[in-house]
Amino acid sequence: MTEQDRRGWIIIGALFVSIALAYGTVGMTLPALFMTLLHHFRVTRANLSGLMALQGIAAAISAPAVGWLLDRVEARSVMAFGAVITGTALLMASRSGTFFGLQISYAVMGLGATAAAMVPGPFVAANWFPDERKGFALGCTMLGLSVGGAVINPLAFLLNIHFGWRACFALLGLGLIAIMVPLVLLIVRSRPQTLESAAPGKSPPAAELPGLEVSEGVRGRSLYLIAAIQFLYTCTLFGTYLHLVPYLMGQGFAAAVATGVLSIQVFIAGAGKLGMGWMADRLTGRLTLLVNALINATGYLLLFGARHYPVLALFVLLYGFTVAAPMALTPMLVIESLGLKRYGSFLGLTSAMSWIGGAFGPWVTGKIFDMTGSYNDAILLFIAMQLLIGLAAVGCIPLGAVVKSPLTAASTSEAVG
Repeated sequence: MTEQDRRGWIIIGALFVSIALAYGTVGMTLPALFMTLLHHFRVTRANLSGLMALQGIAAAISAPAVGWLLDRVEARSVMAFGAVITGTALLMASRSGTFFGLQISYAVMGLGATAAAMVPGPFVAANWFPDERKGFALGCTMLGLSVGGAVINPLAFLLNIHFGWRACFALLGLGLIAIMVPLVLLIVRSRPQTLESAAPGKSPPAAELPGLEVSEGVRGRSLYLIAAIQFLYTCTLFGTYLHLVPYLMGQGFAAAVATGVLSIQVFIAGAGKLGMGWMADRLTGRLTLLVNALINATGYLLLFGARHYPVLALFVLLYGFTVAAPMALTPMLVIESLGLKRYGSFLGLTSAMSWIGGAFGPWVTGKIFDMTGSYNDAILLFIAMQLLIGLAAVGCIPLGAVVKSPLTAASTSEAVG
């Protein structure tokens, strides 16, 4: 292992911790505090659930700006600033005296988390490894989502029981700032030194990296297909995440069993990111995303027979292994189709659609149930969305035969055909 490889894996470790902290505190605190906040603020469940929608909309607005910044300034500066914003928002939440104050806090969390980790994480990971190892590196980085969700959720639950919800928000916010800010400032770098410009804190000239300018990308279909994939994927992900437990309870399972199914999937999802990332290094992100979508659609189909334990177990395996893999595969698709020249900008633009999908999915799933008294139509919709994801993935146009690695500092002028 070369010195650059060792440095790259240390940076992956820092990104892993950063994503786990940012996603865990921002995305997994509300479920742990749901009933407590419901009783304290005396709002409806729909209103309280709307905090996640506010967070998603704010993140969607900020994601393109964060991507633009990453193409121009060092990632560690963007991440440290985002961590401070996120931690401050958690402290604001701890002091909220009204529900409106809590809504403002969650919107600010969405702005901060995008800059802290969700866009910079895959951006930095892809820049540090050659093409044949990008998928696995991205998988390891995005594994932080699963670990963060598995750790922060019960931690928030325990903090709430022993110290109250205000202390829970405050401790998580202070912990995020205290751990993440020095971590990223000391360790994270946007690219290997061979690609850094002479001016400190600046990104290398665009001509040194392979890929398209934004003006070229918007004239082709790949950018729009990747944005559609991000929307469809998170729509199914969060629509299922919030409604799987009530669906399984409606199938006759006890609440403990249904909740256990969701928890098991979190751990299996971590293996799925690594496994599908490894596959993408060999089959390309386009084909791997197609395979992932077909397996995921099969998992959804099994839900119709989930009242039987063997069928439920197979669903947990297939769906759990593929549910989170697109988080690692879509950044690869951006690289394969649009390149690294304006990777941050393209990642920010497409990631914005993922936050919109995450806000839309739970609402449309609940609406379908309210109208029909069943989740069956929602499951059929999710199957159709997964098939569309697969078609969109193979419809993306490769940037030449193979996207050249940034480690070669080669450039390309190939435009989307």
